[in-house]
Amino acid sequence: MKTGRTFAVGDIHGAARALQQCFDRSNFDFENDKLISLGDLCDGWSEVKEAVDLLLKCKNRIDIKGNHDLWFTEWLTFGMHSVYWMHGGHATAQSYARAGSTDTRIIQVNSHAEGGYMTNLTTADIPKSHVEFFEKQHLHYVDDKNKVFVHGGFNRVYPLKDQDSSEFLWNRNLWKNAMSCTEGQKLVTADEFDEIFIGHTATTNFRKKGHTKFCDTPMNSGGVWNLDTGAGFNGKLTFMDVDTKEYFQSDTVIDLYPEENGRNR
Repeated sequence: MKTGRTFAVGDIHGAARALQQCFDRSNFDFENDKLISLGDLCDGWSEVKEAVDLLLKCKNRIDIKGNHDLWFTEWLTFGMHSVYWMHGGHATAQSYARAGSTDTRIIQVNSHAEGGYMTNLTTADIPKSHVEFFEKQHLHYVDDKNKVFVHGGFNRVYPLKDQDSSEFLWNRNLWKNAMSCTEGQKLVTADEFDEIFIGHTATTNFRKKGHTKFCDTPMNSGGVWNLDTGAGFNGKLTFMDVDTKEYFQSDTVIDLYPEENGRNR
Protein backbone atom coordinates (compact mmCIF):
# COMPACT_ATOMS: atom_id res chain seq x y z
CA MET A 1 0.00 0.00 0.00
CA LYS A 2 1.26 3.44 -0.91
CA THR A 3 2.24 5.62 2.05
CA GLY A 4 0.81 9.10 1.72
CA ARG A 5 1.82 12.47 3.06
CA THR A 6 0.11 14.21 5.98
CA PHE A 7 -0.95 17.81 5.54
CA ALA A 8 -2.48 20.30 7.93
CA VAL A 9 -4.61 23.16 6.64
CA GLY A 10 -5.33 26.40 8.44
CA ASP A 11 -8.63 28.23 8.88
CA ILE A 12 -10.63 28.00 5.63
CA HIS A 13 -13.56 30.31 6.49
CA GLY A 14 -15.69 29.34 3.50
CA ALA A 15 -12.95 29.94 0.89
CA ALA A 16 -13.57 26.85 -1.25
CA ARG A 17 -11.74 28.38 -4.22
CA ALA A 18 -8.60 28.74 -2.08
CA LEU A 19 -9.02 25.19 -0.80
CA GLN A 20 -9.19 23.85 -4.36
CA GLN A 21 -5.99 25.72 -5.23
CA CYS A 22 -4.20 24.16 -2.25
CA PHE A 23 -5.33 20.69 -3.31
CA ASP A 24 -4.10 21.36 -6.83
CA ARG A 25 -0.79 23.00 -5.92
CA SER A 26 0.16 20.29 -3.43
CA ASN A 27 -0.83 17.51 -5.86
CA PHE A 28 -2.92 16.13 -3.04
CA ASP A 29 -3.65 12.41 -3.37
CA PHE A 30 -7.26 11.98 -2.23
CA GLU A 31 -6.79 8.24 -1.78
CA ASN A 32 -3.50 8.11 0.14
CA ASP A 33 -2.65 11.50 1.61
CA LYS A 34 -4.09 12.59 4.96
CA LEU A 35 -5.50 16.04 5.69
CA ILE A 36 -5.85 17.51 9.17
CA SER A 37 -8.15 20.51 9.14
CA LEU A 38 -7.46 22.87 12.04
CA GLY A 39 -11.03 24.16 12.18
CA ASP A 40 -13.06 27.24 11.32
CA LEU A 41 -14.51 25.95 8.08
CA CYS A 42 -17.41 28.36 8.59
CA ASP A 43 -18.05 32.08 8.48
CA GLY A 44 -16.29 34.43 6.11
CA TRP A 45 -16.53 33.76 2.38
CA SER A 46 -19.73 32.41 0.87
CA GLU A 47 -18.74 28.85 -0.05
CA VAL A 48 -18.81 26.90 3.20
CA LYS A 49 -20.90 24.12 1.68
CA GLU A 50 -18.55 23.88 -1.28
CA ALA A 51 -15.53 23.74 1.04
CA VAL A 52 -17.04 20.89 3.06
CA ASP A 53 -17.89 19.06 -0.19
CA LEU A 54 -14.21 19.25 -1.12
CA LEU A 55 -13.05 17.99 2.27
CA LEU A 56 -15.45 15.06 2.09
CA LYS A 57 -13.55 13.85 -0.98
CA CYS A 58 -10.53 13.09 1.23
CA LYS A 59 -10.44 9.43 2.25
CA ASN A 60 -8.13 10.15 5.20
CA ARG A 61 -9.14 13.16 7.28
CA ILE A 62 -8.94 14.48 10.80
CA ASP A 63 -11.39 17.33 11.32
CA ILE A 64 -10.77 19.70 14.24
CA LYS A 65 -13.57 21.93 15.50
CA GLY A 66 -13.06 25.69 15.55
CA ASN A 67 -15.11 28.27 17.41
CA HIS A 68 -16.93 29.27 14.20
CA ASP A 69 -17.79 25.62 13.58
CA LEU A 70 -19.16 25.43 17.13
CA TRP A 71 -21.51 28.34 16.43
CA PHE A 72 -22.76 26.55 13.32
CA THR A 73 -23.35 23.29 15.20
CA GLU A 74 -25.18 25.22 17.91
CA TRP A 75 -27.47 26.59 15.21
CA LEU A 76 -28.00 23.05 13.86
CA THR A 77 -28.93 21.89 17.36
CA PHE A 78 -30.94 24.81 18.72
CA GLY A 79 -31.97 26.81 15.65
CA MET A 80 -30.21 29.86 17.02
CA HIS A 81 -26.93 31.38 15.88
CA SER A 82 -24.82 32.98 18.57
CA VAL A 83 -24.44 36.71 19.09
CA TYR A 84 -21.32 36.46 16.92
CA TRP A 85 -23.49 36.25 13.79
CA MET A 86 -21.80 39.38 12.40
CA HIS A 87 -18.45 37.56 12.31
CA GLY A 88 -19.43 35.76 9.10
CA GLY A 89 -22.60 33.84 9.96
CA HIS A 90 -24.52 35.45 7.13
CA ALA A 91 -22.12 34.06 4.51
CA THR A 92 -22.42 30.55 5.94
CA ALA A 93 -26.21 30.76 5.86
CA GLN A 94 -26.13 32.08 2.28
CA SER A 95 -23.94 29.18 1.16
CA TYR A 96 -26.43 26.56 2.33
CA ALA A 97 -29.49 28.57 1.34
CA ARG A 98 -28.15 28.92 -2.19
CA ALA A 99 -27.61 25.16 -2.45
CA GLY A 100 -30.81 24.11 -0.68
CA SER A 101 -34.50 24.81 -0.97
CA THR A 102 -34.64 27.92 1.18
CA ASP A 103 -35.17 31.36 -0.28
CA THR A 104 -31.76 33.04 -0.40
CA ARG A 105 -33.21 36.00 1.51
CA ILE A 106 -31.90 35.46 5.02
CA ILE A 107 -34.15 36.77 7.76
CA GLN A 108 -32.39 37.92 10.90
CA VAL A 109 -34.51 37.96 14.04
CA ASN A 110 -32.78 39.23 17.14
CA SER A 111 -33.77 37.30 20.26
CA HIS A 112 -32.95 39.23 23.40
CA ALA A 113 -33.78 36.21 25.55
CA GLU A 114 -31.17 34.01 23.90
CA GLY A 115 -28.87 36.74 22.62
CA GLY A 116 -28.60 35.24 19.16
CA TYR A 117 -29.99 35.25 15.63
CA MET A 118 -32.50 33.11 13.81
CA THR A 119 -32.79 32.79 10.03
CA ASN A 120 -35.22 31.23 7.59
CA LEU A 121 -32.67 28.47 6.96
CA THR A 122 -33.64 25.10 8.43
CA THR A 123 -31.72 21.90 9.06
CA ALA A 124 -33.54 20.46 6.03
CA ASP A 125 -31.28 22.66 3.91
CA ILE A 126 -28.11 21.05 5.28
CA PRO A 127 -27.02 17.75 3.67
CA LYS A 128 -26.89 14.89 6.16
CA SER A 129 -23.24 14.26 5.34
CA HIS A 130 -22.46 17.84 6.35
CA VAL A 131 -24.38 17.60 9.61
CA GLU A 132 -22.40 14.46 10.43
CA PHE A 133 -19.15 16.19 9.43
CA PHE A 134 -19.63 18.98 11.96
CA GLU A 135 -20.97 16.65 14.66
CA LYS A 136 -17.88 14.43 14.42
CA GLN A 137 -15.21 17.13 14.55
CA HIS A 138 -12.55 16.60 17.21
CA LEU A 139 -11.41 19.12 19.80
CA HIS A 140 -7.79 18.03 19.32
CA TYR A 141 -5.73 15.27 17.75
CA VAL A 142 -2.40 13.74 18.78
CA ASP A 143 -0.61 11.65 16.16
CA ASP A 144 1.81 8.75 16.64
CA LYS A 145 4.79 11.13 16.47
CA ASN A 146 3.63 13.15 19.50
CA LYS A 147 2.48 16.09 17.39
CA VAL A 148 -0.73 17.75 18.59
CA PHE A 149 -3.23 19.56 16.39
CA VAL A 150 -5.77 21.97 17.85
CA HIS A 151 -7.73 24.97 16.65
CA GLY A 152 -6.95 27.67 19.18
CA GLY A 153 -4.56 26.27 21.75
CA PHE A 154 -4.61 25.03 25.32
CA ASN A 155 -3.29 25.81 28.78
CA ARG A 156 0.23 24.43 28.58
CA VAL A 157 0.45 23.97 32.37
CA TYR A 158 -2.14 21.14 32.37
CA PRO A 159 -2.52 17.91 30.39
CA LEU A 160 -5.12 18.03 27.62
CA LYS A 161 -7.32 15.56 29.48
CA ASP A 162 -7.77 18.01 32.36
CA GLN A 163 -8.83 21.04 30.32
CA ASP A 164 -12.15 22.64 29.55
CA SER A 165 -13.22 22.30 25.91
CA SER A 166 -13.32 26.09 25.52
CA GLU A 167 -9.53 26.21 25.78
CA PHE A 168 -9.15 24.24 22.55
CA LEU A 169 -11.49 26.58 20.69
CA TRP A 170 -10.47 29.97 22.08
CA ASN A 171 -7.05 29.92 23.71
CA ARG A 172 -4.58 32.46 22.31
CA ASN A 173 -2.14 32.46 25.22
CA LEU A 174 -0.36 29.36 23.88
CA TRP A 175 0.68 31.27 20.76
CA LYS A 176 1.51 34.36 22.82
CA ASN A 177 3.76 32.23 25.05
CA ALA A 178 5.35 30.58 22.02
CA MET A 179 6.11 33.96 20.49
CA SER A 180 8.09 34.87 23.62
CA CYS A 181 10.51 31.97 23.09
CA THR A 182 13.98 32.78 21.93
CA GLU A 183 15.49 31.14 18.84
CA GLY A 184 16.06 27.45 19.49
CA GLN A 185 13.97 27.46 22.67
CA LYS A 186 11.04 25.06 22.92
CA LEU A 187 7.80 25.93 24.67
CA VAL A 188 7.30 23.58 27.62
CA THR A 189 3.95 21.80 27.87
CA ALA A 190 2.61 19.41 30.49
CA ASP A 191 2.16 16.67 27.88
CA GLU A 192 5.66 17.30 26.47
CA PHE A 193 4.48 17.47 22.88
CA ASP A 194 7.19 17.41 20.23
CA GLU A 195 5.34 19.86 17.99
CA ILE A 196 2.10 21.82 18.12
CA PHE A 197 -0.03 22.93 15.15
CA ILE A 198 -2.66 25.63 15.61
CA GLY A 199 -4.94 28.02 13.73
CA HIS A 200 -7.31 30.64 15.12
CA THR A 201 -4.86 33.55 15.54
CA ALA A 202 -4.08 34.87 12.05
CA THR A 203 -0.41 35.34 11.22
CA THR A 204 -1.45 38.45 9.30
CA ASN A 205 -1.57 40.19 12.67
CA PHE A 206 2.20 39.73 13.07
CA ARG A 207 5.50 40.53 11.43
CA LYS A 208 8.37 38.07 11.27
CA LYS A 209 11.60 39.30 12.81
CA GLY A 210 13.41 41.59 10.40
CA HIS A 211 10.35 42.06 8.17
CA THR A 212 8.17 45.15 7.79
CA LYS A 213 5.16 43.50 6.14
CA PHE A 214 2.53 41.51 8.00
CA CYS A 215 2.97 37.75 7.57
CA ASP A 216 0.76 35.64 5.28
CA THR A 217 2.93 32.53 5.54
CA PRO A 218 3.18 29.94 8.35
CA MET A 219 4.94 31.05 11.51
CA ASN A 220 6.91 28.91 13.94
CA SER A 221 8.12 29.77 17.41
CA GLY A 222 8.93 27.54 20.36
CA GLY A 223 7.89 24.42 18.44
CA VAL A 224 4.42 25.83 17.73
CA TRP A 225 3.35 26.14 14.10
CA ASN A 226 0.63 28.68 13.34
CA LEU A 227 -1.09 27.82 10.04
CA ASP A 228 -3.89 30.41 10.10
CA THR A 229 -2.40 32.59 7.39
CA GLY A 230 -5.37 34.93 7.16
CA ALA A 231 -7.67 33.22 4.65
CA GLY A 232 -10.67 34.68 6.46
CA PHE A 233 -9.35 38.20 5.92
CA ASN A 234 -6.64 39.54 3.59
CA GLY A 235 -4.31 36.55 3.58
CA LYS A 236 -3.94 33.13 1.99
CA LEU A 237 -4.91 29.54 2.75
CA THR A 238 -2.05 27.17 3.58
CA PHE A 239 -1.43 23.42 3.30
CA MET A 240 1.67 22.24 5.20
CA ASP A 241 3.32 18.83 5.07
CA VAL A 242 3.63 18.25 8.82
CA ASP A 243 6.75 16.10 8.44
CA THR A 244 8.83 18.05 5.91
CA LYS A 245 7.29 21.51 6.63
CA GLU A 246 6.96 22.14 2.89
CA TYR A 247 3.87 24.28 2.35
CA PHE A 248 1.57 25.27 -0.48
CA GLN A 249 -0.64 28.35 -0.58
CA SER A 250 -3.61 29.73 -2.42
CA ASP A 251 -3.76 33.13 -4.03
CA THR A 252 -4.67 35.99 -1.72
CA VAL A 253 -8.28 35.13 -0.90
CA ILE A 254 -9.69 38.61 -1.46
CA ASP A 255 -8.56 38.24 -5.08
CA LEU A 256 -10.50 34.97 -5.36
CA TYR A 257 -13.68 36.62 -4.00
CA PRO A 258 -13.49 40.18 -5.36
CA GLU A 259 -17.26 40.60 -5.05
CA GLU A 260 -17.29 39.85 -1.31
CA ASN A 261 -15.99 41.34 1.93
CA GLY A 262 -15.38 38.13 3.82
CA ARG A 263 -14.70 39.05 7.43
CA ASN A 264 -13.15 42.40 6.41
CA ARG A 265 -15.85 44.54 7.99
